[in-house]
Amino acid sequence: EGERPTLMEDLKHGIETIIHRTALRRSTFITTVGFAGQAALFISAPLLSQQLTDSLTFTGVILGFNAAGGVTAALVITRVPIRRPDLLVIVTMFISMFALLLIAAAPVLWVVLLGAFVMGATDAPMLSAMYLVRNRESAPRVRSQVFSTAASLRTAAFGLAAALFGTLLTHGTTFVLLVGVAMHAIALIVGLAIGPPLAWHRLRKVES
Repeated sequence: EGERPTLMEDLKHGIETIIHRTALRRSTFITTVGFAGQAALFISAPLLSQQLTDSLTFTGVILGFNAAGGVTAALVITRVPIRRPDLLVIVTMFISMFALLLIAAAPVLWVVLLGAFVMGATDAPMLSAMYLVRNRESAPRVRSQVFSTAASLRTAAFGLAAALFGTLLTHGTTFVLLVGVAMHAIALIVGLAIGPPLAWHRLRKVES
């Protein structure tokens, strides 16, 4: 048996595959940077609760609605097969961006809860579509490296963004949420620019 590859070698192979496969590069960039932008809600939730209800009690309710959206969407996609994973990654990130914008502009609590629910509902289809793209675009011999590398990038991006948003809270929750919206927009604009042209690629289906 050959020597087991080191962690750095796994990361190197994973990154190389992500960079060279344009559809994989696009979905990875969009989901990584966009996921980082979603951290704005989690960091802002306590202050949003305080501002809208004069209490921190509703922090858990806001995050609970976000989780409920995710569970609801997960139940739906178990019955609806994903045929256009590349397009679904893009569409769900657009929806997440507008949901976060809705929260930033929300004058009352129920609007925040609606935005949190909708943003949560994008997670399951987005992740499912992302996994389908990774599975399709990576060869079996490097698939595990691609999955672990992309997951590490998402986790690191979320953590760094959460730290950034924490320092930006001094400027108010609206500012933090709008920075999160901007990160979504950057994810989409850059992701679309570095991926294959949609006119050629958007009709690609998952092979049965």
